[in-house]
Amino acid sequence: MKLKKFEGRSLQEALARVRADLGEDAVVLQTFAPARTGFWRFFGRDRYVILAGKGFRVVPQGKEPAAAPGAELLRKIYGDAPPKLQTAPPAELAEIRKLIADLSHQMKHRDMAGTPEELFQGYVSLLNANVSEAVAKQIVGKIREKLPGDALRDRGVINGAIRAAVQDMIPVADSTPWRKGRARRVMLIGPTGVGKTTTIAKLAGNYAVKENREVALITLDTYRIAATDQLRRVAELLDVPMAVVNTPEQLRASVAEFSRKDVVLIDTAGRSQRDDQKMDELAPFVAAAHADELHLVCSLTTHPDTTIDQISRFGRFPVSHVILTKVDEAAKLGLVLDVLSRVKTGVSWVTTGQGIPQDIECARRDRLAEMILREAKTA
Repeated sequence: MKLKKFEGRSLQEALARVRADLGEDAVVLQTFAPARTGFWRFFGRDRYVILAGKGFRVVPQGKEPAAAPGAELLRKIYGDAPPKLQTAPPAELAEIRKLIADLSHQMKHRDMAGTPEELFQGYVSLLNANVSEAVAKQIVGKIREKLPGDALRDRGVINGAIRAAVQDMIPVADSTPWRKGRARRVMLIGPTGVGKTTTIAKLAGNYAVKENREVALITLDTYRIAATDQLRRVAELLDVPMAVVNTPEQLRASVAEFSRKDVVLIDTAGRSQRDDQKMDELAPFVAAAHADELHLVCSLTTHPDTTIDQISRFGRFPVSHVILTKVDEAAKLGLVLDVLSRVKTGVSWVTTGQGIPQDIECARRDRLAEMILREAKTA
């Protein structure tokens, strides 16, 4: 048995000396970097120590092993106190953590094996934006089919392709054309708590202030006194007429009364999509309004499965547009792609805050894609 100590300014240098002296059969017993102490810690270079040997005898199972080889040498070098080991610098630790995270991603998504590294990182960035695995794989699959091989290794090209693919998955619905001498009738329906009344107020402000249109308001939401009062205050601030109705006949009369306005905005009370009785009560009002645009209001803070259920059950009515609310309250918007990729109704408006009328935007594919991919960062 031959045991020796080897030193170097790096582990690679020390290992090279082990191989040169002991050959490929060498066995490394211990590797460490003794810390410099006292006055000399301010001078000199880091050094690495390897204890290695060759010619070791394997002890059969059940027999008492001999004293650990090299123990006496270690005591001679360092005494009874064990050597102080240096920890890796923070930058190296961060790099190790990143490598572990990358390996974890690759193990989790083994079915993506063979995907070029840059494209795989694009896939990971979609997951970071909370896009579901199914939709992310669909996007990556389309990009892989569309781009030539060399482009699949260009991260800039891939980022542009991801943005374009996301935009293609977002249906957008334009408003109906303005008709001279006839009001555009816009009705909002939806479940409770999605912000219909606030959205009506924002639309009223947008049309009256930004577009200088003549606006009238109608509310059916007599269940909540606060909602009616809120809309009445908005009507007073904008100096526009408002009607409160309780029956389909009253709604029909109010729509006729405001027929010379540019736009009539009709608010309704929230109804659970699973309450058949409440949904049945809404039906005659929808028929009486004879709306040019029937907007279903959905909140982005609602779970996608629930939103899909809402869109499906409110589909009994002739919904022409979808309004997405509470963008500012949603942590990540990636899951909205799950909703938009499974429905055909186009998005008309997006609300981005509580301000009236500034916090509402006409839906645009590029803007929605920007919102969705805002959190798309490579792991």
